[in-house]
Amino acid sequence: MNKKLAVIILGWHYPEYFYKQLVEQKIPEGWVIDFFCVSHRDPSDAKDEKVIDNNTNNIFDKLDSHFYKKITTKVALESLGWNYLVKPNVYGDWSQFNQWTEDYDYKEYDVFLISGDDNLFITDTLFTDILNSDMDTIIDNGKVGKTHTSKIVPYNYDDWWVISNSVHHGRGVLRGSMEFFKREMFDVLGGTFDLNTTDVRIDSTSSPSKYSSLDQIGWNKQVYPFMITLEKLNLYDKVRFLSPNYRVSNYCIEGERGMFKNNNCLPYKNFYYNGVLELLQTKKLDKFI
Repeated sequence: MNKKLAVIILGWHYPEYFYKQLVEQKIPEGWVIDFFCVSHRDPSDAKDEKVIDNNTNNIFDKLDSHFYKKITTKVALESLGWNYLVKPNVYGDWSQFNQWTEDYDYKEYDVFLISGDDNLFITDTLFTDILNSDMDTIIDNGKVGKTHTSKIVPYNYDDWWVISNSVHHGRGVLRGSMEFFKREMFDVLGGTFDLNTTDVRIDSTSSPSKYSSLDQIGWNKQVYPFMITLEKLNLYDKVRFLSPNYRVSNYCIEGERGMFKNNNCLPYKNFYYNGVLELLQTKKLDKFI
C-alpha cells in the first residue's frame, strides 16, 4: 500500500511560481501526494502588493522579481491539482493545518509538509530526498536544555518526526514556516497545534512588512507551545533540519513577510546572507536570476 503525503499551504502571497514548483517536485516511489491550499485571503488581494525593483543587481531583488512575476488565481490553482479551501485569517502559519483537519482526517496521511507560500525551492528532489532517503546527511541541533550546536549527522528516515528547513542559530526552536511532520507527532499533540499564544487577524487582507509587525498579537510566538511539548516529552531529538543557516538550505530559501529581501530578524541576518551567498557561488541560483 502506498504511503501518503499531504502538502498543506497557507494561501496568502500567491506567487504562481511557488505553487507550480511544488506540484512539479519529483514523486517518491511508493508515495501518493495530495496538495491543499488553505486560503486566508483571495489571490486578488495579493496583486500589486509587492514593491520590487526589477532593475538591480541585488540578488534578493532578483529573487523577488523572479518569484512574483505572476500572481495565481483560484482557477489556476485548481487546474494544477490544488484543493482550494477558504478559511478565516487566524493565527498565521500552522493554523492552516488545524483548519485543514476540519475537513480531512490527518490519520489518513503518513507525512505532512506545512508551509507558507513565500518559499522558493532550489531543487525538485525535496520529496524524493526526504521520503525515499535519497539524501546522505541532515542537521542535528543538540538537545533541549543544553547548548544548541548544529552538527551534520547521517540521514535516517526513521530517526525524525519533524524536519524544519533551517536552524535558529543557538536556539532550540522552529521558525514554523516550512516543516515536514510525521503523523506520530500529531498523535502526541492530539491532532492539532496549540496556538493559544496568538491573537486573530480576521478580515485582515494586507501583509505586514516587518518581522516585528505582528509581535503585539503574538504571531512570532506560535511555535512556543509546540516546543514546550517537545521539551516536556524529551522529543527534541526527533527534530532534524535541512540547514544550519537561518531561512535558507540547499532545498529552500524562505521569504520573510513575503519577500526574500526582507531580513528584519537581526540576530540571524548574517546566517541568512551567507547561506544565500553560498547558493549563488555554487551556481544553484542561476536559473532564478
